[in-house]
Amino acid sequence: MGIAMAYLLIALLAGFMIATAAFYATGRGKFASRLLVLFPVVVCGGLLQNLSRGSRVIGLYAMESDYYFLAFFLVLLALSVFSALYPKKSALFWVAWAITAVVCAVSCTVLIYMVFFWKVFN
Repeated sequence: MGIAMAYLLIALLAGFMIATAAFYATGRGKFASRLLVLFPVVVCGGLLQNLSRGSRVIGLYAMESDYYFLAFFLVLLALSVFSALYPKKSALFWVAWAITAVVCAVSCTVLIYMVFFWKVFN
């Protein structure tokens, strides 16, 4: 079940990034910009939910790490929201898209590492 979930997440992340770029390239920039906001919103929601459990459950170092990730994703969320508010500014969209693509690529790499080398999901 865990390996199938990892494959699903990798496919969804890759499909999400390809879809946003394709929508923007085909002239549907407003929709693509709004779609790009979805990723940081979901990640920020997950981080806030994780932080709400407190350090007794997740540990102090994990909580401190989540604070750093939350700060990064809030900046990415702000950039994505500005991109959605100004869909005519293509440079703003592509900067937000490139940062989100790097984050998605790192996430996929970590998932692949966890599935095949660390054996977390077995």
